[in-house]
Amino acid sequence: MELFVRKFPPGFGDAIAFGWETAIDYLENLRFTPSQLQELRETGILSQTSDRIWDVLANFRFEGDVCSHRLRRYRRPF
Repeated sequence: MELFVRKFPPGFGDAIAFGWETAIDYLENLRFTPSQLQELRETGILSQTSDRIWDVLANFRFEGDVCSHRLRRYRRPF
């Protein structure tokens, strides 16, 4: 699954998205398992950060907002 947001150029503010249920489910259940944290620790990628990062990641829960307009149906022009 890919999930990302990008900044739109001036004057463009709409996107068409599919699979919201999958995306919401993913975000609601996003967690780091102990084995994932261990693998991440072994990479050394966060070795220059505070050790507090491991507690933050171990207790991570998505707390952001997800917004959407009402569902509109789009039809191809043919």
